[in-house]
Amino acid sequence: MSYTELIATVFGITATILSAMRITYTWLVNMVAVVMFAFISYQLKIYSDLILQAYYFSMGVLGWLWWNKKASNHFVHVAYWSPGLNVYLLTVAGILVAAAIVGYCTSNFHIWMPQWFPQQASLPYLSSLVLIMSLVGTYLMGRRYIENWWLWAVSNLISAGIYLSLGSLFIFISYLIFWVIGISGWYNWQKEYNAAKNPIGNKSRCY
Repeated sequence: MSYTELIATVFGITATILSAMRITYTWLVNMVAVVMFAFISYQLKIYSDLILQAYYFSMGVLGWLWWNKKASNHFVHVAYWSPGLNVYLLTVAGILVAAAIVGYCTSNFHIWMPQWFPQQASLPYLSSLVLIMSLVGTYLMGRRYIENWWLWAVSNLISAGIYLSLGSLFIFISYLIFWVIGISGWYNWQKEYNAAKNPIGNKSRCY
């Protein structure tokens, strides 16, 4: 375990806990974790994850602005996206197609841009699937949609498997922790959503 992995994990777990609690500061804390994880991704040759960290950083700025517009005491209210089954299925299909395209591209980075990526990417298609799911999940989280936790549940498990196969045990354990916190986040957001729909029957606030 390196100091970079430790710092990235501590800030990443803290950011995930804050997002599960619907606290706006999650975006600022996460941007620190993003910089650290970007460095780790480059070292491990997970090039699609490097792209993902750049996206996370930009979404951190937007997420901070979006959440603060709707925040009350640094807490946000949540909702369902709920576009219908057909749109859900199209979204899943789009994620798979996009992951295949990005996977093909990242698997050839070492050929197309050897000066920047001297070695072949590790697990390009799986890591690209995580990339696309995380892009969509981060956007849904920024818009405060509960469905974001569904994507994180799957992508965190895949990420755990990727880092385990690459021998990074500490990051593997970190992603398992992210998964557990994500399940808690889904429960917490769902509880707040139910309370907001039925304020008389459930006056307790979910933190």
